[in-house]
Amino acid sequence: ARIVISLALAVTACAAEPAAVGERVAGVGQIDLEWSIRAGGQVVSCVDAGATEVRIDADAVAGERAQWRLSCYAGIARTGPLAGGTYDVTVALVGPGGDVLDAIALPGVEVDGFTPLGAVAFEP
Repeated sequence: ARIVISLALAVTACAAEPAAVGERVAGVGQIDLEWSIRAGGQVVSCVDAGATEVRIDADAVAGERAQWRLSCYAGIARTGPLAGGTYDVTVALVGPGGDVLDAIALPGVEVDGFTPLGAVAFEP
């Protein structure tokens, strides 16, 4: 128990002041994204497409790697924090068994602050 308390105190003592809501933090970014699913030229639901989640993979040129798994039904997301830099981003529509139904590659994304990728349209 003493070790846990010591660690908690050390983490608290080293924590930086939090940024104000909406304030940009130097060297840190997040990716914003919207998605839709199209079949036969029409927008379809996640259920109709057999999709359960959207997976965002961000691979930094400098070696950092991050992944987020989000409910397909949300249609919009903001990733957790990333170190600022250049990332190759892949956004995948995933089915219940983990099968990738469609994937969209977005190479060379510069992440710095809130980075909007805009809307992507899956076509499984």
